[in-house]
Amino acid sequence: MIEVTKGEDKTIRLHFTEVIEPERTEQDLDISAASEIRWAMASSKTTTTATLAKLKSTSGITFVTEGTDGWCQLVITAAQTAVLDAATYYWQSY
Repeated sequence: MIEVTKGEDKTIRLHFTEVIEPERTEQDLDISAASEIRWAMASSKTTTTATLAKLKSTSGITFVTEGTDGWCQLVITAAQTAVLDAATYYWQSY
């Protein structure tokens, strides 16, 4: 869960990792070759309909470095948060 307040700019960083068995160690997941990463936010806790979505293919999501370290980021502007409740939930997939 992430909290976003109306009227604020927010940079969100996502870190993709994988768990290696049987040691249960975590390592960075190389996402550099991902053709698409999608991040979406609903306008309230009670809906699953996306009010705001960001896509890698439209430059809404960028790699922090080159993606081999599993990190990417997106920026939500104050104008984009105008339709949101005070607290919202997010989910992502790639």
